[in-house]
Amino acid sequence: MPNPKSYKHRASKELVCESASALKNSFGAVIKSAQTNGAVAITRHNQREFVILPANDYDDLVQQANGDLAVDLDDLKAQYDAIFERMQTQDYSKGMERSFLASTEELGYAAVKQVEKN
Repeated sequence: MPNPKSYKHRASKELVCESASALKNSFGAVIKSAQTNGAVAITRHNQREFVILPANDYDDLVQQANGDLAVDLDDLKAQYDAIFERMQTQDYSKGMERSFLASTEELGYAAVKQVEKN
């Protein structure tokens, strides 16, 4: 098997790199390297094309990505629902109507007032 090069990916972790030819000719050694190093980048024409990683690591990544996405979407939905609920009042409707009819000077004054308030 040729000497592996290393590749620094976005997560700043050094990956051992092997060419697609090395994978074809020395499959077992590349797989063992992935088990030892956690992952191996497979390159074609010196460009990273694939990453081989142990199945448990892949499962962890998928579970983490799906879990994070589900939590984020649930949080966003709850925030949206709360804002929407607050908007369903007569006072809010009147305030929105006034803001759409306001001049640029009035909007600027209201913005400055709000910033000073916070």
